[in-house]
Amino acid sequence: MTTSTTHPTVLGPLSLSATEHGISFCAFEDTPRKTWKQVKAVRPTGDSEVASLWLSRACQELDAYFAGALAEFTVQVDLRSVPEFDRRVLAALQEVPAGRTTTYGELAVRAGAGPQGARRVGGVMARNPVLVLVACHRVLGASGDLTGYAGGLERKRALLDLERETAADLPAAS
Repeated sequence: MTTSTTHPTVLGPLSLSATEHGISFCAFEDTPRKTWKQVKAVRPTGDSEVASLWLSRACQELDAYFAGALAEFTVQVDLRSVPEFDRRVLAALQEVPAGRTTTYGELAVRAGAGPQGARRVGGVMARNPVLVLVACHRVLGASGDLTGYAGGLERKRALLDLERETAADLPAAS
């Protein structure tokens, strides 16, 4: 059983899938299929009613995010099928607030892989099954350059610009 939807955004349609534990997949529909290879192998299962609720909430939050009314997602993501190291890196990434960036090397240190783990972290970002929701677009090269993004560098720049504007406009969380 698969619970999924396609949701329109200003940057193109997103394909989303969910399990009863949260959103398990989120990617732009035109993302190269080789990027989806590993993450699409994860098939949502379980309670389709609960999974549908997660999808509905994700779509509401995505609309608010792209409208500049939401800086951080609260919808639950389901990363149970992701390897442990990848989960650790993605958890460290979730600590980088909207409007801010980090580098692959800094993220490697945060995830306990040391600065030499930057390439490994790059691989994790390439396999991120929940683009936008877990913001791998916030990760830059060591020199601060935009590098690699499964959704394309134009989208990466647009997401970063949106987040900088949104973070400046929204009141700080208390």
